[in-house]
Amino acid sequence: MVRHVLGAAAFVLALGTTSPLLAADATAPFDPTGFGWDGAYVGVQLGYDWLDADGTYSAEVDDGVAGLHAGYLFRFGDNVYVGPEVSAEYSGMKHPPYETDHLLSARLRGGMSLDRFLFTGSVGVSQARFSRSGGGPRYADTGWLVGAGVDYAITDRVTAGIDYSHHSFSDFDGTGVDVDMNVLRARLGLKF
Repeated sequence: MVRHVLGAAAFVLALGTTSPLLAADATAPFDPTGFGWDGAYVGVQLGYDWLDADGTYSAEVDDGVAGLHAGYLFRFGDNVYVGPEVSAEYSGMKHPPYETDHLLSARLRGGMSLDRFLFTGSVGVSQARFSRSGGGPRYADTGWLVGAGVDYAITDRVTAGIDYSHHSFSDFDGTGVDVDMNVLRARLGLKF
């Protein structure tokens, strides 16, 4: 067994030192700015959201979420990116007699790239709307959000990623209910 491991190690070592192609790759300088994330993009997302409501009404609810997003990233220096993003999502969350209609958000995304990876944080505002099942009043409120994520450029135009955001609404639409919503989503995007 030891002989096989040593033989394999010697073969890999010999291949690495005698192949000009492998040797050139091993000594090439690392360039963290190899891929440009700047420009416009659009995409779709699919994920999971959960909500905690406390006050005159209490609930803990979770369900799936799906939506669209669009944004623009500006490049600063070699690998810093900042820009706006908007998204619209539909959630299937229901806690009788209430159900979620939508979640809209506008955020400022900023982050750093490491070649084809982009690590970001975000802050912004979000608007959620809930309605009573079977008709009745609708409740909508605007709150704040904070989030983080990572994207990877599959090709020069197609990206995929994952992100998390926390949305907070105090005294939702004057109802005396504080709502905290968390969203974890997978993203697929197209750069222009």
